[in-house]
Amino acid sequence: MMGSSFRALVLIGIMVILGTPGAAQVDLGRLQTLYQDMRSGDPATRFKAAGSIQADEQFLKYPETPNRFLALLEVERREIDRLYASGEGYGAGELYASLLSSAWNLWKDKLTPEAFRVFAEASYNPGSRFARELGARAGRFLKELIPLTTVNGEEVRMYTRSNATALVGYALAADQEGTAPLTPVDRAVLIQALTNAAASKDFGVRAEAVRGMKLAGGEWALPVLQKMYEREASFDPSGKNAYIVRQFREEISAAMETVRSRAAKR
Repeated sequence: MMGSSFRALVLIGIMVILGTPGAAQVDLGRLQTLYQDMRSGDPATRFKAAGSIQADEQFLKYPETPNRFLALLEVERREIDRLYASGEGYGAGELYASLLSSAWNLWKDKLTPEAFRVFAEASYNPGSRFARELGARAGRFLKELIPLTTVNGEEVRMYTRSNATALVGYALAADQEGTAPLTPVDRAVLIQALTNAAASKDFGVRAEAVRGMKLAGGEWALPVLQKMYEREASFDPSGKNAYIVRQFREEISAAMETVRSRAAKR
């Protein structure tokens, strides 16, 4: 009698478990079709498939999905490069931003060097929450980050160096706040990266260098910023962008004041 009652309770328990939404079986056939569609040559098909996965919690949490989203980000990066190089615009802005956000949420707590590289090379606003969160983790991936802040033989994409320079500033800020401490060697590498960026001919890179020093620069940043202030007009010898030069010099001055104030408090 006791045995029969126990078996009945076990069966009821199994039925309850199987009846819960979390125990529903993943439609692997459908999911594999969506994965295949994400490799389509048609952007609309790729994003429609990614959107279907994003809308289904089981599909999104399936173990294979993070790598599939990472691969799609690489595909879209190449597409962005191609379209801008040909003078066209990339029209999937909101869809791309949604994909980047979903992929980041899947990866941010288990970043690998390869995943970090993909995210660092992605197209994003360097002042966004995504960039700040990525930058706060950048100290663990200097081998992947530092080459993106420089030009080694091959010209990097228009936004890569400026975005990577922003990540350098965020990494130094995380170190300063104690949330992601750096070794003295790694800290010196990042400081040198900002110093090098300050001398770039690319305005976007110089701008991110200033913002990085304003955010996390120590007294070492003052002579770098002062030199930037003095030579900024030399990047515009024709005087066509005098207003921009004047504005940027004001930003450099503000950064120096912030660095001085921070140093005094210490």
